[in-house]
Amino acid sequence: FVQITLSYLLMAYATTIELVLLSTFIRAADSAVIWIYSTLILQLYVHKDLQGRVFAIENSIFVFCNIVAISGGVIMFDALHFNVYQSCLVTCLFSVGMSVYWCMLYYRSYGTGTTHSYSLLQVKE
Repeated sequence: FVQITLSYLLMAYATTIELVLLSTFIRAADSAVIWIYSTLILQLYVHKDLQGRVFAIENSIFVFCNIVAISGGVIMFDALHFNVYQSCLVTCLFSVGMSVYWCMLYYRSYGTGTTHSYSLLQVKE
């Protein structure tokens, strides 16, 4: 999430098409990594009988979030008359919020130096 935030900052301050393409590539690659890890976690911890339903719900949430993001972009450009720079900064602010949230979760889970027992998250056969 931190790299996605940095890619949005790079996109906002890019002065050449090469920098825009680089920032887009970084953002897309990081989004793919997040998607792959979330899918892997679901495959490992969800019982096989429920995986189809869980993946359907995950995909539905993904489509809904895409609709919200596209609608937000349309509102920023058409209703609020933002330029590309301003819309990249607004998107970067959302990304900063997600980065802070996931960093706090990571610190809470792993930053304390203690090991955790995930008895509810055992790998299901």
